This record gives sequence, structure tokens and C-alpha cells, in this order.
Amino acid sequence: MRSGFVLVLALVGCGSDDSAGPADTRPADVATEVPADVTVDVVSEAAEDAVAPPTSKVPPPRPTATGSGTTKWYAFTRVDLGGFTRATHAPSTDAWRGYGYDLDGRATTAADSAESKGSCKRAAGSSSAVLADGLDGSDNNFGARILPLVSSVSPDAEKIANDNLAAGQWTLLLRLDNVGPVDNASVPGALYVGHSWDGTRWQIADVSTLDGATVDKPKVRLDQGYMAGGLWVSNELGKETLPVTLVMFGVATTFPLESGVISVRVSDGLQGTVAGGTVTTELLAAFAPLLETFGICKGSSTFEFFAKAVAASPDLVSRAPKLQDPTKSCDAVSQGLGFEMKPTIAPTVVAKVPASPPSLCP
Repeated sequence: MRSGFVLVLALVGCGSDDSAGPADTRPADVATEVPADVTVDVVSEAAEDAVAPPTSKVPPPRPTATGSGTTKWYAFTRVDLGGFTRATHAPSTDAWRGYGYDLDGRATTAADSAESKGSCKRAAGSSSAVLADGLDGSDNNFGARILPLVSSVSPDAEKIANDNLAAGQWTLLLRLDNVGPVDNASVPGALYVGHSWDGTRWQIADVSTLDGATVDKPKVRLDQGYMAGGLWVSNELGKETLPVTLVMFGVATTFPLESGVISVRVSDGLQGTVAGGTVTTELLAAFAPLLETFGICKGSSTFEFFAKAVAASPDLVSRAPKLQDPTKSCDAVSQGLGFEMKPTIAPTVVAKVPASPPSLCP
């Protein structure tokens, strides 16, 4: 079964009564040439040389017991791309190590990576430590490799994302059915894009529903959700491909997240995680519309820099069991994002989503 996931990166969460349309938050000055001080290998080598613990960070398994509960709605209030720590939200070049899950079931060290030991073969032109994992085997080359690329275009990209969330124009809405305080094998969910916060409740973006008009007809259904140890989990790890829609600086773009999973601690809305892997070509295609809003067009030196860096960043194997196969070359980039959420009033209105900024490319 394929389900969908809509992640709003530069969209805004609840807590504001600003009723104006989305502001143009794109940086005023964006270099169209490759920055002189940015290289493809942008990760701290000291961090990569740290030996990964032998434990494996994975979601808790589905319980056997079923229970009863109620329907509740939540709105995203923060997203973490990997540049800030979970606990203090302090900037850190190694924060990415604490996000994501162990998608391939192995804790790969920098030394293992250098020899492609127990993992897929490193891509040509990649760092010797490109396969190295984060904490407890977490796979997150998006935070380690791709986020620095985004930051080379917009150094404050992650801060802007959360400033926009706080402004109240956009958010991600999570509806959980049959949710309660105890373990439950069946807690299905649905995800929507929310916008136009009026100080009381959100509207649902028409693109979030099957007919563009009905709240109870979501495109994004997470029917395999469950509760275990206070954590809501969208599905068992490795069972789903989640088509992920990123909205950054008002631009929406979609790519598939293989072995995708979403989890969050329901009691306080913390410890939210989105994890999975995406083929490098699909990841670059997903970022192309965003780059075009900065005037970074296909064929330019900056775009080619991005393309080369993304091509050198894979650490997984698409469509392989547990996304790993030592006999094949790596072709997919692991991802581990974080989020926080708070309860919100159930939305009742479906409305058209505001238009994206125009491309600056011919």
C-alpha cells in the first residue's frame, strides 16, 4: 500500500493571528556561482570518525492489544532539518546525527565507509566517510550532506522555515483516529496541509483532499498507524513508500520516501521523526523548482554543483531489502527530519492554497 506525506518546511505553524498572505521570505541576495568556501565534502570529519554505537534506533514494534480512543487534531509548530539540536534548538554541525532511524539495520562507522564494508559501494567522487551513520545507526545523509548544500544558497534556511511556521500562514495538520493514552495496534491517521490561520482554527489546503473540497476525503491516509510506548507510528519500518511534498519558501515539490515512517510522542508533541530514503535523481528533481526561485537554473555552474554533490551523497540502495545491498552501488540518500506539534481545533473549511512564487529561470 502506498500512502502520502506532506511536509511543510518553510510553512508556518499556529500561534499567530496574522491573516495576511504568505510573505516572500526568499533571501534578497543569492549567489548564482558556486561559493568559494563550499565543497562537496561539507561534513565534519571529526564527527564522522566517531564510532557508531552498536545499538539500532528504530520505532517500537506494533503492539498486539487493541484499544479505543478519540479523534484528535495536531498542527506542526517546528521542523528540524538537522542543523539544530532537539533538546535546546542550538545550532550544531553535528545535530543531524540525532535525527532519523536505522533504516538499513547496520551501524556503519567512518572506517567501514572507507571500504564500503557491509554496505553498498560508495558513489564516485564521494567522501570516504559518506556511508557513516549518526547516533545508534541512524541513517541521515540529508542532514549530513544535503542540508549544507541548501545552506550554501540560504544560510538561514532552517531558521526561516521555523520563523515562517511561527507566523501562522501554513502548517502540517495531523489527524489521529482512535488515539488514547495506552498502546493500541490500530490508530490510523491522515495528513493535510493547513493554511490561513485565523487565530482559532486552520483551513485545509484543497490539494490535501481527493475532491478539493471535503475534509473527510484526505489524499494522505496513514491507515497502518499504531501507538506503542506513548509513540504514534505511521506504519512498520520498511513497509511503506511515502510520497513526500516539501514546501519551502512557498514552493511545493514532491519526491518518494522509500521505507518511509513518521513517529511522534503524542503526550507532548515532541520527538517527531520523518525517515526514509530517496533516489538521488529524484531528490535533485525535487529541489529543482526551489532552486529556480533563486535563479539557479539547469545548466548553470551552481546547479551543476548541486547535482554533483547530490550524486556523491547516496548511502542506501533503492528497492533493496532494508535499502541495503553490498553487491550494488549506492543510489539513494537517507533522510531523517524532526518536528514538534501541538493540539489544534478540528478544521472545517477546505480552501485553495496560495500560489507559489514564480520561477526566475527561462
